[in-house]
Amino acid sequence: MTDQEREVEREHKQSKEIEVQNSQHSEEILNKLLHKFETPSEENEPKKKVKLPSLNIPAFDGGPTKWKSYWQQFEATIHNSKQLDDQLRMQYLLKSHHHQKD
Repeated sequence: MTDQEREVEREHKQSKEIEVQNSQHSEEILNKLLHKFETPSEENEPKKKVKLPSLNIPAFDGGPTKWKSYWQQFEATIHNSKQLDDQLRMQYLLKSHHHQKD
C-alpha cells in the first residue's frame, strides 16, 4: 500500500469517526429538546373529577305517551344548550333514560 493510499484510508477513518460523533451529538441535542417539550403523561397528571351540573330534567321510561313532553324539556334544557359539549349532552341523555325490566 502506498503512502497516498494510507493517507486516503486514514482520512476516510477520521471522516467516519467525525460522522459518528456528529450523529451522536445530534441525537443528544434532539433528545434534550424532546425532553424539554414533553407533556406529562396522563398517568402523572392529577385526575380531574367532572361533576355534572344539577339540572332538573325529566326521566324517560320509554312510554310513548311521555315522549313528546320529555323531549321538549330535554331539548330546551340540554340539547340546545350552548354551554354544554356533546359529551355532556350524551351523559345527560343516558342519565335521563330509565329502562323498565320485564
